[in-house]
Amino acid sequence: MDRERLLGDKKKSFLNKEIKAFEKKFPQFRIALHVTRLPKDLDVRMLGYWLLNFCPFAEGESAEMREGTLLFVIDCMNRQAGLTVGYRLDPFLSDDKGTRLLAEAREDFQSGDYVAGMRVILAGIRGHLSRQCAVVEEIAKSYLRAPKPDLKASR
Repeated sequence: MDRERLLGDKKKSFLNKEIKAFEKKFPQFRIALHVTRLPKDLDVRMLGYWLLNFCPFAEGESAEMREGTLLFVIDCMNRQAGLTVGYRLDPFLSDDKGTRLLAEAREDFQSGDYVAGMRVILAGIRGHLSRQCAVVEEIAKSYLRAPKPDLKASR
């Protein structure tokens, strides 16, 4: 959502490609981006919370669909950004991890390079999720290799 066209077509197109690539790798995640100018006293995290929980991003979208959404709010006026994680995604991306990723991109956002900031955050999330997936895959493989109980012997 960039109703005021604050990013411009070229940057928006580039970000859309980055988001589509992320969603292809992690189809259970949906990325939403809200670019706006906020009053100085409005916290981007609070706006993100209200948008994610009560405002459909697309026609026909349900609250359940938003539970699988990562919402980025970029405030171009105050050069800040926020990340709000849908409830279904909490086990995969903690608030602490989101805060650390935002901190890594702070300089980009403060300098007004929102595309670079988003790339830093998306790359960080992609790396974090890939590492988690690798651990879970290894655990699942260990269950497949485990000896199976002899159910006939227990009769």
